[in-house]
Amino acid sequence: MSYAVGDTLPPFTIESVSAEAMEQWAIFLADPNPIHLDVEVVKAKGLGDRVINQGPANVAYMMNMLMRAFPGGRIKAMDSRFLDNVYGGDRA
Repeated sequence: MSYAVGDTLPPFTIESVSAEAMEQWAIFLADPNPIHLDVEVVKAKGLGDRVINQGPANVAYMMNMLMRAFPGGRIKAMDSRFLDNVYGGDRA
């Protein structure tokens, strides 16, 4: 399948962002930030009432969508700007 600029790509959906997966990402990324692991820290910082997903995990979701839409393709560069946090249990 080919796409033109402005076309909509097929969605890549994570039905429920897993707090357990966040723990694995924290280990993989050597990211000890407690907002990814401890809901009490998130609450104390006024950031909500669920743990917050790591940014690189959110980028990985986008990369997976692109890889699915363009099998065998390569991503040379990617710029992204996050508009909000992705929380444990969110659909992304």
